Amino acid sequence: MMAWSSDKGALPQWRPIHHVRRPPPRRRPPRRRPSPPRRAERVFVRYCARMLDSALSAAGLALPLVLLGALALDAMVGDPPWLWRRLPHPVALVGGLTGWLDGRLNRPQRGARTRFACGLVVALLTVALAWAVGQAIAGALRPFACGWAVELALVAVLLAQRSLFDHVAAVTRPLAGGDLVAARAAVARIVGRDSDRLDGHAVARAAIESTAENFADGVVAPVLWYLVLGLPGLFALKTVNTMDSMIGHRTERHAAFGAAAARLDDAAMFVPARLAALLIVLAALFVPGGRPWAA
Repeated sequence: MMAWSSDKGALPQWRPIHHVRRPPPRRRPPRRRPSPPRRAERVFVRYCARMLDSALSAAGLALPLVLLGALALDAMVGDPPWLWRRLPHPVALVGGLTGWLDGRLNRPQRGARTRFACGLVVALLTVALAWAVGQAIAGALRPFACGWAVELALVAVLLAQRSLFDHVAAVTRPLAGGDLVAARAAVARIVGRDSDRLDGHAVARAAIESTAENFADGVVAPVLWYLVLGLPGLFALKTVNTMDSMIGHRTERHAAFGAAAARLDDAAMFVPARLAALLIVLAALFVPGGRPWAA
């Protein structure tokens, strides 16, 4: 390939194109990418997190701090329906297992002693399984620096303070507004009795009784058992509560099979129930017009 070249006072002539000078191409300055964190920095952060966790554990503050965070998280978020439509709730898993074992082992043609023995084995094995799962999760989270966050979320899931508040508030609002029909419908969700013939005072009394009972089952007992026995104790308690609510009834079907679960629940709730009563009396001191000693 040739290029045309012409100078003044000379004849035009052809010359090779490589003799033509071209300006050098402009080079763009390289973009500076953020450098990834150095390995030494990551190791230092992990070391500090583990040292902090070890210091809190040695001082006995790890469980109380996780518990306070779980109480705050449950108070703010509660049980979001969108989450449990996609994931099975731990209590629902225990309930499904209890219902399956009830259908398989609690057969009407068996005698009362046989059904009691089957119920005792079911209660002990289910609680032991819950304890083992809690122990395995706690052990698996211990080596990780952010394992406390996962444990905090698990504890918040197994607390019921926000759910209890929402259900009782659903009774309080229509009752305060004079809508007795809506108040009866709301209280029917938290009590086992027939609410169609309850007057306003009976609706309020049923809501208060349910609040006291569920405050002991859903708040005080989980807090106490978690502080004493950690995550395994909390898992075992929720398992006992769930079995008692499903098979711990004095009906013809469950009087023998659910007796062991009912007795385990009585033992697990002996101290929390009395502590909950004391807390309710103390809380009544700060309610205008309240009579704590009458409670």
